Amino acid sequence: MQASNSSSDPKRSDKIVSYKPPAQGTPGAPGEDPTTDYMNVLGMIFSMCGLMMRLKWCAWVALYCSCISFANSRVNDDTKQMLSSFMYVV
Repeated sequence: MQASNSSSDPKRSDKIVSYKPPAQGTPGAPGEDPTTDYMNVLGMIFSMCGLMMRLKWCAWVALYCSCISFANSRVNDDTKQMLSSFMYVV
């Protein structure tokens, strides 16, 4: 325990770098969540399986994935593409 030398600061102020969040428009940024894209692709795959193989559970999973994708979408995402994929699943 170093109580007698508390006035000296061991941090080097010239080595401190402040945090800057990544830009919002950059694809593949570390803060970006790819859940919307994955659920959109899964919804398309399951909807095709439900349509071609007439499996009801595939159609329900496609609807579930599409709802998750629609709920997690951002305002700046392509609205036409999201709406068309949602309507395709329905």
